[in-house]
Amino acid sequence: MDNVRVILWAVLASLLWLAATQWQKTYAPPPPPELATLEQAPDATLPELPADVSKDVPPVPGTSPAVGTVSDTAQSAVVTVKTDVLNVDISVAGGNLVNALLPRYPQHKDAPDVYVQLLNSNPAAIYVLRSGLRSTEGKAEPTHHVIYTAAQDTYELAAAQEELQVPLLWEQDGIQVIKTYTFRKGSYRIGLDYKVVNQTAEPYSVFSYQQLHHLFAPMERSMFNVDTYSYDGPVIYDGDSYEKLDLDDIREKSFQATYTDGWIAAIQHH
Repeated sequence: MDNVRVILWAVLASLLWLAATQWQKTYAPPPPPELATLEQAPDATLPELPADVSKDVPPVPGTSPAVGTVSDTAQSAVVTVKTDVLNVDISVAGGNLVNALLPRYPQHKDAPDVYVQLLNSNPAAIYVLRSGLRSTEGKAEPTHHVIYTAAQDTYELAAAQEELQVPLLWEQDGIQVIKTYTFRKGSYRIGLDYKVVNQTAEPYSVFSYQQLHHLFAPMERSMFNVDTYSYDGPVIYDGDSYEKLDLDDIREKSFQATYTDGWIAAIQHH
């Protein structure tokens, strides 16, 4: 009887191994692309990201506008985008995502018109997504500080539409950049693309960057408020595993890493 049991276990183990092998062949993600071309890039030519300045954030309605090198009206102007799942404000200052509401999710059942807010341009609780291009040769560049122009100040995804594109235009010194956000029906994912038109006789080389800009204001822990014990901060996925980044370590030394097929995010419970 014992021998039969051993044989059955051996057969079962073999079947499980064969099933796992076949699953890996069928469903496993493809291997990440080689990084040879990236490693050959001349890192010494890549400039630092733009420094933070007071004009990063458009003023909140009803408050004094930020002081900058452009007009207060330009600093505070936004392009409003509405889809079936998102209400978004894009600032013409930098073309940054500065406000985002979830119209399908009210904060409370008794206030159906007060939606959950993801992004916030309020300086006291800032949570914005910034992006831009940097020149590798110190030429004119559309960073998250520059002023874009938009063909209209309101865009709305129609019921019969599957996709909505919102283009922003920047021009300087013979360089034209069209920064386009793409919204899709039923999706919370927002696409971002750049079209660069070089109207000069000189080469023009840039690279893109994105920033999650969040004011971290930890709450004092209280046994009467469970939210004070939840994690609020940056997380990273390196393509294999998920990790919360220690805020105390980041304060002492900036986190730097290179990953393929990963992502970085900021999470806040509730």
